[in-house]
Amino acid sequence: MKTSFFFYLMAISAFLAPQPLAGESSGMRTLAKGAYCNISKPRQEVIKDLSTFKSIWKQLSTQTPDPIPEIDFSREMVVLVAMGQKPTGGYFVEITKIQPAGKRLRIEVFRKSPPPDAILAQVVTSPFHLVAVPKSSLSPEFQ
Repeated sequence: MKTSFFFYLMAISAFLAPQPLAGESSGMRTLAKGAYCNISKPRQEVIKDLSTFKSIWKQLSTQTPDPIPEIDFSREMVVLVAMGQKPTGGYFVEITKIQPAGKRLRIEVFRKSPPPDAILAQVVTSPFHLVAVPKSSLSPEFQ
């Protein structure tokens, strides 16, 4: 009985999760996105080398990692935003736009937390979004 109730709550939580925002910036492609990963603390990072990317990729999987996507680090870089561990479902993060802004690379991030009175699955989550973008030497500015 407890197991079926848990799966029922998980299904409702997934159904009520916020939908992605429309469109991705030109040249931005999602590599991975989800509600569960092994990154326990909030993190925002620009990754410009394969060894760091491999380390991050292993942390994204809570089970057997998917094959690592091919990234040409001479032309691309990877941007990670992770919310860290959250006590329930209902949390969401998405990189919505990446564009130059003067001497900075503006990285716009949409974060959503559940309302205080929401009925949610009592399960630990850790939402994240990982994207590849054209390589830039501009300093990142997360917003």
